[in-house]
Amino acid sequence: MPFYKPLRFGWALCLVSAAACVMPSVAQAAEEALRAEVAKPLQAAQEALKAGNASEALARVRDAEGVTSRSDHEIFITNRTKGAVALAAKDNVLALKAFEEVAGAGRLPPAEQLALLKALPALALKAQQPQAAVRWARHSLKEGGPDRAVSLSLVQALFNLEDYGASQRELLPLVQAEEAAGRKPAEVELKLLGVCQIKTQDDAGYYGTLQRLVTHHPTEAYWADLLSRLQRQPGFDARLQLDALRLMRHVGVLQDAEDHLDMAQQSLRAGLPGEALSVLDEGFAKGLLGHGAGASNHRRLLETARKAARTDEAQFAAEEARARKTMDSAMLANLGLAMVSAGQVDKGLALMALGLDKGTTTQPDRARLRLGVALLAHQRRAEAEPLLKGVPGNDGAADLARLWLLAVR
Repeated sequence: MPFYKPLRFGWALCLVSAAACVMPSVAQAAEEALRAEVAKPLQAAQEALKAGNASEALARVRDAEGVTSRSDHEIFITNRTKGAVALAAKDNVLALKAFEEVAGAGRLPPAEQLALLKALPALALKAQQPQAAVRWARHSLKEGGPDRAVSLSLVQALFNLEDYGASQRELLPLVQAEEAAGRKPAEVELKLLGVCQIKTQDDAGYYGTLQRLVTHHPTEAYWADLLSRLQRQPGFDARLQLDALRLMRHVGVLQDAEDHLDMAQQSLRAGLPGEALSVLDEGFAKGLLGHGAGASNHRRLLETARKAARTDEAQFAAEEARARKTMDSAMLANLGLAMVSAGQVDKGLALMALGLDKGTTTQPDRARLRLGVALLAHQRRAEAEPLLKGVPGNDGAADLARLWLLAVR
């Protein structure tokens, strides 16, 4: 999983709530019977805050707190002011403590109380108090109903507490809801979900998250991780490895000399020297092959592929006549794929389609996959899509078909 950064969300809500929690005006204070010995330092604190002097404002709040025998209302107003001043002073711990007192007093109008409840989880995270963030997030969701920002604060708090299972359980429905609404889940949320799944050893869940990442935020790193894990999935048929290497090549994660040599050798064994030659030429062009201790072996393999490709092309016409005469579906499909890989695309695709149409092949899912991929790779998506969507099975072929549709969009 690429480098993970913590989620960042909801902090603006704290600032909105802070504005709602600033000390009332002098007129309001009078209406609410705030005594002068409390009102005066709080008014001074408000003026200092407006002037940008947070430390002076905090000193004046402390003067108000020093007044003896304050009423519940005076304590409430003092805490409102202290919370706003503490935010301005970037003292998040003090701000959290003050606003928790405000929320607990139950004196705010309902709309302001709810706004504060929604802000407290994010403020608790900012104060590095994840347990408080969990407590206030759950309280906010209970009182105010579903709220995505609050839920994300809960997710982050649980993650910070290293309760990865609970964090995952809270986050997955949020991701699913975004997808159901036709929106892209945020990359940072998917990455956090993936980290939770790695921590809880939920390999199947992480495999699904990687598919979401390549769907919504494709990068070579995500593709490399996904395709590596695909080949380690339970039941993956090793005979599909060359098909997986083709997809790796397409998305740009066939990157080193070993990968290119492996694919070329597998292509030769599969009777596809045209594909092997193309892969080796690419490796030489990238500067991955033809250097170092293995350079002579690289060149010998290249020459082998070149000769085999020439021999194949010279025999295509005779092989096609024989395949059409016998109408052997496997022979038609394999010859068609060889012709496509050698650049005879239209003839090759026609033979592959004919082989699939005969329906006698012992592995129709492979024939369907390979024809669909060949069509897709040659800008014939309308024909490829129903084929690929119809690939059955749990041996990896269906996964490859689905991933090809994601890779070529």
